[in-house]
Amino acid sequence: MITAIVLITAERGALPKLGETLAAVAGVSEVYSVTGDIDFVAMVRAREHEELADIVTRRIAQVPGVMRTQTHVAFKAYSRHDLESMFAVGTGGRRRFRQLDFARCRPSSWPAARGAASVR
Repeated sequence: MITAIVLITAERGALPKLGETLAAVAGVSEVYSVTGDIDFVAMVRAREHEELADIVTRRIAQVPGVMRTQTHVAFKAYSRHDLESMFAVGTGGRRRFRQLDFARCRPSSWPAARGAASVR
């Protein structure tokens, strides 16, 4: 199975509905709206390179509202399980990831830290 990450730039007027349209494309497993220079990230899975090319160039790129795509093919996947085993070296396998409490990690420049109402 080939996994590709497709970065998608959209036309401004297409943003509200494009995510759902992209998620419905055959071969697209997930779509994320993101911040930054691109608008969406699509995860694409295909059995062979020809199928991947078809998904990106004939399906995704032809969706109305898609201006540009940039495709990155994944070489190797690292799961949370793999990361836990890497960090457990020398600890007898007992090391666990801790969840961050972002409310406690708030920089002093954030509004809630300066006396504004906190959003919970």
